[in-house]
Amino acid sequence: MIKIKEVDFADCMALLKFEVDNRTYFEKYVPPRNSKYYSIEGVKKSLDDMYMLRRSDEYYMYLILNQKEEILGRINLFNIDREIGHGEIGYRVGEVHTGNRYASRAVDLLIPVARNLGLTGLSAQAILSNYASLKVLENSGFFKKNVLKDHIFWEEQYHDAIQYFKYL
Repeated sequence: MIKIKEVDFADCMALLKFEVDNRTYFEKYVPPRNSKYYSIEGVKKSLDDMYMLRRSDEYYMYLILNQKEEILGRINLFNIDREIGHGEIGYRVGEVHTGNRYASRAVDLLIPVARNLGLTGLSAQAILSNYASLKVLENSGFFKKNVLKDHIFWEEQYHDAIQYFKYL
């Protein structure tokens, strides 16, 4: 059983450990973060930035936790557009926790949160080589909306992505 919890400053040390432990794994699927992020000051700065966006109702960051309160992953709700009632989600699960459907369960837990925030639709995107994320979105009822050609540049090449959408 898992839960999602909005991140706060008390989570900084555990979040830093999670990010450091999974850095190499995550960088297989997303461009790398600035190396300054991988310090307690970097994580606090990231949370400061998130809280500023949270106050303006643009960004919500959650931890995916197990029953022991250990961080299994993260899931975010961001790019909130109140005019159309849509937001975007992103998630990451630690390498040792993959294959347990934690990302799918976290998406399912985030959907009522998004509805309670008054959203009527969610989008997400994943690069074509990230098969696990593509499967999470499809299993959670998202449909393919667009193929984004040459969407992200890293590792000396462009990567295509698929944009997904789900009506709430």
